[in-house]
Amino acid sequence: MKKVLAFFLVITAFLTGMLMNCAGATDSRVVSTASYDISSDDRLLVEQVVMAESGAEPYIGQIAVAQCILDAAVFEGVSPSEIIKKYSYTKIRKEPSRSVKAAVSAVFDYGTRACDGRILYFYAPAFGTSKWHEGQDFVAEIGNHRFFDCKR
Repeated sequence: MKKVLAFFLVITAFLTGMLMNCAGATDSRVVSTASYDISSDDRLLVEQVVMAESGAEPYIGQIAVAQCILDAAVFEGVSPSEIIKKYSYTKIRKEPSRSVKAAVSAVFDYGTRACDGRILYFYAPAFGTSKWHEGQDFVAEIGNHRFFDCKR
């Protein structure tokens, strides 16, 4: 059932033109890569963090935050739970919605991505400015978050 829901939500995002490329423009295809093996404990933690960070965002925003956690874990060569601690993600742990569970599944199980490029960091400008984030390479603005890769 979870896989059917994740697939349905990815297709819905695709059909409504919500998936983005790295410039933040509408993309006409689903961006997908290989799946990532994640423990059940890490999955629950990622779902809780994605819920706290982007639960009120559109589905594509939830995918982007999950992608950010995954990309950082791969980049640093550590587990998602280690990234959540190292990158100081929120300590708030909320019960994940079905949409958030589907977004995390789409990213970790099916390789779905919100944009083509790597995203390592994000922040919500509504809650303040971040010179540090803005000093990194801008990737996309999705929902109420701005996403970045490391400065090259």
